[in-house]
Amino acid sequence: MNNRKMIKIIKKIVHILIGYISLLSIRNKKIYLFGSWFGEKFSDNPKYLYLEAIKDKNIKAIWITKNIEVCKYLNSQDYEAYLYNSIKGISYQVRAKYYFICTSLNDVNSYLISGSKLINLWHGIPLKKIMWDDKGSNAYYKKNNIEKFIYKMIKKIMPKYNEYLLSSSPQITKIYTSAFKIKENSIFELGQPRNDVFFDQTLEDKDFPDLYKRKPVVLYMPTHRNEGKIKIESKSLFRLVELDKFCVANNILFLIKKHFYHRNESEELENFKNITNKTYDTQMLLKYADVLITDYSSCYIDYLLLDRPIIFYYYDYNGYLLNDRELYFPYDKVTPGIKVTTFDELFIALQSIIEDKKDEFQEERNEIKDLFYSKENQNLVGPKILDFVKRDLK
Repeated sequence: MNNRKMIKIIKKIVHILIGYISLLSIRNKKIYLFGSWFGEKFSDNPKYLYLEAIKDKNIKAIWITKNIEVCKYLNSQDYEAYLYNSIKGISYQVRAKYYFICTSLNDVNSYLISGSKLINLWHGIPLKKIMWDDKGSNAYYKKNNIEKFIYKMIKKIMPKYNEYLLSSSPQITKIYTSAFKIKENSIFELGQPRNDVFFDQTLEDKDFPDLYKRKPVVLYMPTHRNEGKIKIESKSLFRLVELDKFCVANNILFLIKKHFYHRNESEELENFKNITNKTYDTQMLLKYADVLITDYSSCYIDYLLLDRPIIFYYYDYNGYLLNDRELYFPYDKVTPGIKVTTFDELFIALQSIIEDKKDEFQEERNEIKDLFYSKENQNLVGPKILDFVKRDLK
């Protein structure tokens, strides 16, 4: 066993010891802690549930982050936020009864959750396989037998917390039971609070550019390739000069927002706006997009709630399935929109939607929406989630 692996095991042992110490803390049912995206962002499902929670005088809603800029920003907005390793941050984390996350325990200080109730809101309804179902990316499957044995032993002696998961429909609940190795009675079909911004203007990001609200927007949001290891080069996917003329002629903005894993990729795109490195909220981008272009990203499942045209640009479909992720559903069956594999096809599709005003997929979109969302989860869900936590997760 090399030194790096030995250090990881020692850290785990320290983690376990701190976890058992935190079990001695008395948990306060009024303290709700929120964190997202490995502690780096103020975003996603935890963000919107947090914005709902701060309206409730009986809840002490605290945002925990590892990013000092996020902390400063939230404090400047009069939101209560603390760094995960600060004295106040630690103080609230050892006393909070409820934690809300969306990617992993690393959204907060994972050492301090013992004895709490952890509600995993996750970060999107999955089209591609995730967690334990994703054998290609899951690090556990790459371990040797000794490492797997050590992992299982450490997991057994880790101090416990109560874990719950939110789903959006019976179909998604079935997926989550295997993907997260969690019992069905710990999954609750309450929807995705991040989509509440589609229906409630009070939740909107005040810093979102007004220009994107006023002008017609085409939004390209591809999913990541191998957690960002394979670049997504826009110049190889679009004939930029031709597309630029089309956008100018039709007075539209073309925005490119890549996945978080591709945040360090920078490109000069002439009159296009690559906003991958901007902190614009993804749900706000979706809310004000007139047309969405994507591939295997779950963002289109959110966008179904807005009932607008979608173009599926799946130029690397076979390679993606072979080298990256398998999908939970047959792609053609759950993608209600024009499907293209080349720029020429994409350009024709855009012309059809923008210039000819054609939209032949409305009925199909509604059918797929009902697959991914129960009827009661196709509108505001934040208030009922908080009511459920108070009432049923005491």
